[in-house]
Order: sequence, then structure tokens, then C-alpha cells
Amino acid sequence: MSRNPVQTRLSILNAAGNLFSRHGYCATSLDDILNAAGITKGAFYHYFKSKEDLCAALLEEAVESARRLFLSLTESNPYETFEQWMNRILDGSSQEGLAFRLVLRLSDETAVFHGPVPDRLSLFWAEQVGGLEKILSSFQTEQGLRLDRRSSARLLLSTTIGLIRLQNTVPAGLPTESLLKTALRLILS
Repeated sequence: MSRNPVQTRLSILNAAGNLFSRHGYCATSLDDILNAAGITKGAFYHYFKSKEDLCAALLEEAVESARRLFLSLTESNPYETFEQWMNRILDGSSQEGLAFRLVLRLSDETAVFHGPVPDRLSLFWAEQVGGLEKILSSFQTEQGLRLDRRSSARLLLSTTIGLIRLQNTVPAGLPTESLLKTALRLILS
């Protein structure tokens, strides 16, 4: 039975993304990906040159997901815009939340990568900082604030990363949304 080439590639990407997110890049073998995707080695190599090439493709999608997220934020009220971003990133089942967690996990293993992967990791984080800077500039304009937008964006991003890491280790009940909103209020005060 032949498969749809687009569907096969998507199956490989989904399987690898799930495995990399849960176990990390180094702890995920090519055989793990093949088994999860239900394909042969030959089929894998038809679409990707290597496991790292597959990782680069996943990161390219994550960068595009970040760009689409910031372009889709439509609220004119900066608090609501920030809340939209926050809700999508903190939602571990949304496309943006899944991409964020994948990149976060892969960022822990930066030293093992060569080629385009480190550049794509950096690009993803730059997109996040840039998007948050835009949101913060709306606060600046609306409220006449004088902010160091880059530092403030990095602080919000760092807080988000920390909260996601805590979500992964602390039992349910961690008030991540209220903690992130508190961080924003502190930055704006």
C-alpha cells in the first residue's frame, strides 16, 4: 500500500516532534522515530538526510509558528494581546505551545548540533523576543511608559520558560497565568 508523500512526511515530523519533546534529541533514536511513524529507514531517508536534518525541519516549522502567532494577535488593547500570546504559549496542546516546548527542550541540547539547527534555535528565540517587544511597545505608546523593551521582553520570555519548566515538574495547580501577568505588571510599573 502506498502512502501519500505529504502525509508520510507529516507523520515523520509529528513522531519526531513528540519524541524530541518528551525524551530529548539525544535520547531519541532513529529507530524510535521510525517505529512511531510506522515507516522504514528507506522511507525516512527519502524525506530527510539525517536525524539532525529532520530536527532542522521541525525547527523551521516552529519559527514559522512563532511568526504566525505574533501576526495573528489582533487585540488593540495591549493587555489582551499579551494575554492571547500567553494563553497560546502556556497551552501545551496548542500548535504554538507544542512548538515552544519542543524548542525549549532542544535548546537544552544545543551543544550536540551542527549545521542549521543552532541558527534555527536562535531564530526562534529572536522571534519570541521581537514579538514581545512589539507587544511592549503598545504598552509604551498607550501609557507613555519608558521601557527598555528588549530587556523587558527577555524578562517576560525567561519568566515564561521558567513557568513552563515548573509546570512540567510541579503537580497541577501552579497558577502560571497569574504569575506571568504579575511579571508583566512588575515590568510595567
